[in-house]
Amino acid sequence: MKITYLTIVKFLFPTISTYILILGVFYLMFFNVLSTLRDINIVLFFLLILILPVGIELIVLFNYYKINKNIYMSKSKTGIHINFNNKRKLEITKNNLVSWQLTGTASKLQNSSIKFSMLDDLFYVKVVVDNGDTITLTSLLNKDIDKLFEDLFIDYKIDDRKRNLPLVK
Repeated sequence: MKITYLTIVKFLFPTISTYILILGVFYLMFFNVLSTLRDINIVLFFLLILILPVGIELIVLFNYYKINKNIYMSKSKTGIHINFNNKRKLEITKNNLVSWQLTGTASKLQNSSIKFSMLDDLFYVKVVVDNGDTITLTSLLNKDIDKLFEDLFIDYKIDDRKRNLPLVK
């Protein structure tokens, strides 16, 4: 699994379609009252309400892209194979894994079925291997990366970290 533009579009599609729907409803509500749309304060207020959440989501999305753009990940029966831009390869198995930690929003960590924004689908796993390396694998590589690690390495999991804005530092 590698991050592609199609992966990014799949993450952005629900958000973009929701905002297009909101703009359509807004247009229908104020369609007869065009003088309202001439008031710059009202237009700026609604644009701010729509752009601010999308901007925050895009910051996290591009942060994840920057971290994992050169990583290819695949699953095997014994572990996870990671290829770092065809230069270095690593296999994560029970023999070389020290620990892993899931970081995401509270909604993600509680397995809530209610998603408030795209941020609830953006999370990452920090993996520590026995040679001291720490590897960050984001949900852009695999949307179920948390379940993959739970299936293969549940005994090595340390406490989840809740973050309102799950940026990788």
